[in-house]
Amino acid sequence: MKTVTLTDFITDLTQQGNVTVNATIEPFSEIEKQEACQVLEQYYATTLVDIPHTAPAFLPEAALWGAMLIYRACQSILLRHLTESQVRTYLLPYSGPPSAEAIYSIDLTLRFLPDLMHFAKGLSPDDVLVQLLRNTAQSWPFSSVGVDIEENSDHTTFIRLHPSLKYTYVDRIIQKRDHKRLTHPELYDLVKAALGIHADRFWPELKHVTKDLTHIEY
Repeated sequence: MKTVTLTDFITDLTQQGNVTVNATIEPFSEIEKQEACQVLEQYYATTLVDIPHTAPAFLPEAALWGAMLIYRACQSILLRHLTESQVRTYLLPYSGPPSAEAIYSIDLTLRFLPDLMHFAKGLSPDDVLVQLLRNTAQSWPFSSVGVDIEENSDHTTFIRLHPSLKYTYVDRIIQKRDHKRLTHPELYDLVKAALGIHADRFWPELKHVTKDLTHIEY
């Protein structure tokens, strides 16, 4: 059977949305990581035409962490014989400082996290993999719109202060109709402004949501 490299995985994920992973877990080689970084940077370049304003710079270590985490998460869903300790080892949190560059670089592959969590919904809520995926969604709100999480004020600040991230985040909130992300008055106002006179057509429930989220009735 053909070995699926990290580069193969990233290419399939970003171009087709369908992926294959190896049935055994082997360490990623340094050459494999370097090649993966090159593919991620090429993909980053293709995303620049679709993102408003100027995107944050590419951060290789952050992009690589996101890709490896998604790869290992896919394997952990399929390889149910893995122990809790092994799953925790494969899905370690990002060790670098939060920044706009890290948020956007990680998002290159972490934007598929909500789909992955949907795929894992058949697992027990107490399953360590489910808990770690939820923790990841909590840590990276830019990539997890549509997932029910508590506010991550640190990252939300980075998102709000960067025009490119901010307007992309607003677009995602509207697409997912994720009213729980409207925890900051600026985001609420931006969503209202983006929808304009079409709010009742594209998000009719929004009229029941106030800036402080104290009035939500559907």
